[in-house]
Amino acid sequence: MKDTCPGCSRHCPMNHLHCKYGEKYFARQEAKQTSKWTALVTEDGPLWQLLSTSKNVKKALKRKETTEEALFACLSNEEKYRLMETLQKISVSLPEKQGKKKSTK
Repeated sequence: MKDTCPGCSRHCPMNHLHCKYGEKYFARQEAKQTSKWTALVTEDGPLWQLLSTSKNVKKALKRKETTEEALFACLSNEEKYRLMETLQKISVSLPEKQGKKKSTK
């Protein structure tokens, strides 16, 4: 989300708005951001944390603010193994994708 309001020519910072346009804009942006997951998962639950962390990691990698090595440097080999094991268990419990298979010619 942007930190400045595009509602008028002032371009006020998000934490110091001067008009109703800015209030409405940031209320809509916040609603868009939270409504995607709140209807599907418990806020601050384990799945919420997984999705939120995953989103933040993806953004940081895309912006080149970190690397895979730096992200996993804080984990021991055992913790990395348990993480992979846990993610695999979750992955196996997902329903298979129902889509068209690519034809090989």
